[in-house]
Amino acid sequence: IQRALAGFARELIASLHFYQAQPGALGIGEIVLTGGTAQMTGFGDAVGRLIGAPVRLGDPYRRVKVGRNVPDETQAGSLAIAIGLGIED
Repeated sequence: IQRALAGFARELIASLHFYQAQPGALGIGEIVLTGGTAQMTGFGDAVGRLIGAPVRLGDPYRRVKVGRNVPDETQAGSLAIAIGLGIED
């Protein structure tokens, strides 16, 4: 797991450097992790240590009203993309 996590962190850092090199780029305040892997115990803390930035778990349900038939919060990370695409800013 450590090798995969280190590779993930390297790719994330490269992406952040690319983003920050763009004209008009804003600073990175924090990294928000979603999805099944983000739910692994210690994953967010490990990513934060490797990239040197604050990391938190995203809550896809935060900005939406959730019906009774929607899966519980343990599965929320798996719905992050679908919910995000449905939110109109």
